[in-house]
Amino acid sequence: MRATGTLDYTALNAAVTAIGLALVEVTDRRHAIVVRSTVEPGTIRGQVVSLLEKYSGNKAGVGFAVAMYPEFLREGSAARDYMAPPYVVVGVDEHDAEVAQAIHSLARCFGSTAALFVMPPEQAEMLKLVCNAWHALKVAFANEVGVLCRGAGVDSRQLMDVFVRDTHLNIGPAYLRPGFAYGGSCLGKDLRALMTLGDKLEEPTYLLDAVVRSNWKHIERAAEVVAYARGRRLGFIGFGHEPGSGDLRSSQMLALLKFIQAQNPGVVVRAYDRHVPLDRDTGDVQIEIAGEIRDVLNWCDVLVVATTEPAIDYAALRPGITIVDLTGAGAQTTRLTIV
Repeated sequence: MRATGTLDYTALNAAVTAIGLALVEVTDRRHAIVVRSTVEPGTIRGQVVSLLEKYSGNKAGVGFAVAMYPEFLREGSAARDYMAPPYVVVGVDEHDAEVAQAIHSLARCFGSTAALFVMPPEQAEMLKLVCNAWHALKVAFANEVGVLCRGAGVDSRQLMDVFVRDTHLNIGPAYLRPGFAYGGSCLGKDLRALMTLGDKLEEPTYLLDAVVRSNWKHIERAAEVVAYARGRRLGFIGFGHEPGSGDLRSSQMLALLKFIQAQNPGVVVRAYDRHVPLDRDTGDVQIEIAGEIRDVLNWCDVLVVATTEPAIDYAALRPGITIVDLTGAGAQTTRLTIV
């Protein structure tokens, strides 16, 4: 890494250049150049391929193939991690899919039974960065919890021993799907309770503070996307704080609507949620609650989908309508998204 925080590709570029020059002399067979270095998304296509084509005089996909094969190694257990990776990830173009199979075969030579995941190079490049960012986040979270526990007279190690036993919500895929902001009566309340405890103990909760700011920024980002759609009649499908719940306490959807209406006074909102009664009080957020989905779909200029229940192709029911998808499910064929 350079002092500026950017990644230093000097060594990688030198290696790729040398390989490109060597390919000029070896023309009896097609080669695969596999990158394991941690790089930013777009490096394989934009930088590695360019250098190889420049110095080999050949074209990627014709004279040679290029793949991204991110490594998931820890310095203290690199050999063990190499022999038994969590999975084998290969970023490669579709026409070079056989390279992925060759790499997977190589991994199996060492007895690995890890599953193979083939994806575009940019996705494989990003995955490695995201994995390490997640590991760093877990370390910082555990340490921040430890500081609060110490101040409150709680054994943090025993607490976290129990914490990690929950593989349904705590250690697992739950909540790790890109979509919309969190809301509801529990997450925000309990997060702020910990932050308040930190203030009381005079122990700053930098990470937890950042979570609140990040969550609100996601709401603002969604409002910007809705505003970009330029609709005056907004239809919402789902506005409880989570699918299957009609609870509007601290609903992130109501927070979004309140922000939109404050920024765009002329916007009118009609919403449907089968779990929310027609007479439910929405506080200072002006919403007409509809009794049927079609009452929203046939009326609005822009449809905001905030739930995957029910699973409906709204674009097929009303072709040409602008859909803002907040679910992250990507089920709509005509949509604007925030993630």
